[in-house]
Amino acid sequence: MSGDRLLLEDVRFYGHHGVSKAEQAVGVWFSVDAELAVDLAPAAVSDDLASAVDYGAVARRIVEIGTQGRVNLIGAPGRA
Repeated sequence: MSGDRLLLEDVRFYGHHGVSKAEQAVGVWFSVDAELAVDLAPAAVSDDLASAVDYGAVARRIVEIGTQGRVNLIGAPGRA
């Protein structure tokens, strides 16, 4: 792998995570920044969309993980 990095910033979702009753009942907005370690060479060489990272799929997965269930701590096991 070449050490390339892609940044996906400010992926937002509304969740009911946290310790306080208000966070659990009312919910809060979350913003996630993700850094992906990927090899961009195949996409750069081929100019083929199928070889590129689908930012939309990554963002959808972040939202899916963030809106499933409820946890006190976002860093709880099983959240990634």
